[in-house]
Amino acid sequence: MKWLFLLTPLLLSSSFSWGQPIKNRDSIEVMKAVDVLFELFEKPDLNALEKISTDKIYCLICSDLAEFNGDYLIDRKDFFENHLNKIRHSDSFKLATKSKDIVLHNTDKPDTDIIVFITVYQANEIAPGHEGGQLGIHLKKVNGKFKFAGMETIP
Repeated sequence: MKWLFLLTPLLLSSSFSWGQPIKNRDSIEVMKAVDVLFELFEKPDLNALEKISTDKIYCLICSDLAEFNGDYLIDRKDFFENHLNKIRHSDSFKLATKSKDIVLHNTDKPDTDIIVFITVYQANEIAPGHEGGQLGIHLKKVNGKFKFAGMETIP
């Protein structure tokens, strides 16, 4: 799962963006942040997770869970205590940890600077005509470091 070493040549030769270009240094830092995040998801350490996360976590996939209260922006403590276990055992998360198909996207959202789209299903993989699927990891740059700010699945 250590993507950084696999992706370094690709990251240094591409900008990975549909909007504003992402600096190569930022793309390397983003992939380091995702690698650390995934390691901490697999072996949860709540103190460490809180340190690398924003105060509020955007969680579109939490709406599929029984405890969902209708707000996509939740306190990080709530996210880690009530949603992390189900997410880390989900097919989307498990497949994302093995995927090498990654796109970085700059965004102008107030709580997210970059979304890391990780392909979990290729087009037509689930069924003919199915568009495929991605897990999106939201990151916000705070004091020069990328922090986990949310996640979603597409579609």
